[in-house]
Amino acid sequence: MAGKRIYIVSVVLTIIWGLATNNFAQAQKSRKEKSKKEVAERTVRESEYLFIEAEKYYILEDYAKSVNLFLECIDLVPDNSAAYFKLAQIALHNEEIEKALNYGLKAVALGEENKYYYLLIANLYTQKGDFQKASACYEQMISRIEETHEYLFELAALYLYQNRLDEALSTYNKAEERFGVNEQTTHQKQKIYLQLNQLDNAVEEGRKLINAYPSEPAYVILLTEILIPNNREKESIDLLESLLEDFPENGKAKLILSDLYKKEGNQQKSENYLYSAFEDPTINPDIKVQIIASFTHQISQARAINNPNITLEESTKQLAEKIIVLHPDEANTYAVYGDLLYALGNKKEALKNYLITVDLDPDNFQVWLNVFQLDSENSNLDISVEHLEIALELFPNQAAIYMYYGLALTQKKSFEVAIEILEQGKRLSISNKRQTGIFCSLLGNAYNSIKNYDKSDHNFDEALIINPNDYQTLNNYSYFLSLRKEALDKAEDMAEKVVRDNPNNPTYVDTYAWVLYTKGKYKEAKKQMDKIMQGKGIGAVHYDHYGDILFQLGKVNEAVEFWVKAKEKDPNLENVDKKITDNRIDE
Repeated sequence: MAGKRIYIVSVVLTIIWGLATNNFAQAQKSRKEKSKKEVAERTVRESEYLFIEAEKYYILEDYAKSVNLFLECIDLVPDNSAAYFKLAQIALHNEEIEKALNYGLKAVALGEENKYYYLLIANLYTQKGDFQKASACYEQMISRIEETHEYLFELAALYLYQNRLDEALSTYNKAEERFGVNEQTTHQKQKIYLQLNQLDNAVEEGRKLINAYPSEPAYVILLTEILIPNNREKESIDLLESLLEDFPENGKAKLILSDLYKKEGNQQKSENYLYSAFEDPTINPDIKVQIIASFTHQISQARAINNPNITLEESTKQLAEKIIVLHPDEANTYAVYGDLLYALGNKKEALKNYLITVDLDPDNFQVWLNVFQLDSENSNLDISVEHLEIALELFPNQAAIYMYYGLALTQKKSFEVAIEILEQGKRLSISNKRQTGIFCSLLGNAYNSIKNYDKSDHNFDEALIINPNDYQTLNNYSYFLSLRKEALDKAEDMAEKVVRDNPNNPTYVDTYAWVLYTKGKYKEAKKQMDKIMQGKGIGAVHYDHYGDILFQLGKVNEAVEFWVKAKEKDPNLENVDKKITDNRIDE
């Protein structure tokens, strides 16, 4: 029995030992698991701390430190998709597209439910010009992530870049199902249908948009912009007439109808709609200005061939006056009215409107040029100089102003100042040969007036090198040489060339005749003058010169008759009184 008892005790001890050992092992395992968990939690917390620090440096734009810290985050937690995303953003900022793409792809692989990862990748592929992969990226995002249908528009645009028109249409249809009919989607679908030569489908899309938004007249206008170029004017007229029943004040519809009825030959309806449209103050005045400008061009062309369109002239004038009343603060309305008045020959009123224009818009250089031109034609030199001085302050580097200014000062006989201004303008026009030639010609005149003949001749010669056929320069140069009795053969050659090409110009013929007179070729001089003496444009100087030529030919009484005519034309003409009194010329 004793042995058996020992055996039982031994078994009990073994069981107890086994339990104790097992409990110890379990305890050891529990302690290890707890330790691993604590380590993992500490790692996560450390990673989170590093991420926050990295974000801080990212915000401060210290990208080098930020990158190092994000990389440490990944060392601690390799599946940190957010850290990869931030590294991709930094690489993109540094224009390291490939590196950004690698980081971005890892972010997407680790975080498939984050739409911003897909958007970054799509952007990177787009920058690389890989539209196929960019569109695939959008496709994945939209299929995997809820509430990303707003990016259907970007996806459709990418399909268009790839000329995948059917897929683009399908995508726009999905967007339309999701968000309803809208202008953006309709416009893109219409473009695709037109590209596919499916006009009816494009028109149907336009009608769907109109039906969806019946209170938006602009959509009717948009549809007519498709119909009219495709020769469907009748549909356009019906649409616009129907539109005006609901929106009778719509000026844009009236403008289009005016044009359509004009093409049909219904002038009355065209004019009625046009006048009515011009009453609409909401229409951009620039549109009205363009219409007036178009009519003004037609008026100028008709007048150029002596076939003026009086009806068009009167109606255009009414329209121009109307837009000034409706848009009194718009500079361009006065400018276009000035152009119209100029075309109609009313230069005085044209100048008034140009001056109003530059008062409202001083930076309109083209209108300033119109002012200078009309000032020079009006010969009001004081006012001209005043305008030029204002413009010169506004446009100190515009050579054209110096040209007009120098000319005006020359006409005022302020030759020294004129020369200074013209020399400045010549320097400014160095890159414009044609303009340089004009300055040289003007300087030739100005230097001649102060008897600086060397500089005068130099500038005239330079002008003729630039433009050998500048008739004004050839005429003036030859005339001045004849007055000085110098280089008369050269003067004759130049004057003869001018008259050969301009046989009916009295000024040019008079110069040629005077050169011949100076050379003692009196019969030839008379022959030239006889061509013009019965024509238009004959002035006091012409009569005076003709009298001198007749005197040299021994026809004294006839000479006196023409000197008297010269005196009647210009009482201030020099030396004429003495020639009349003495019946001779004092050489």
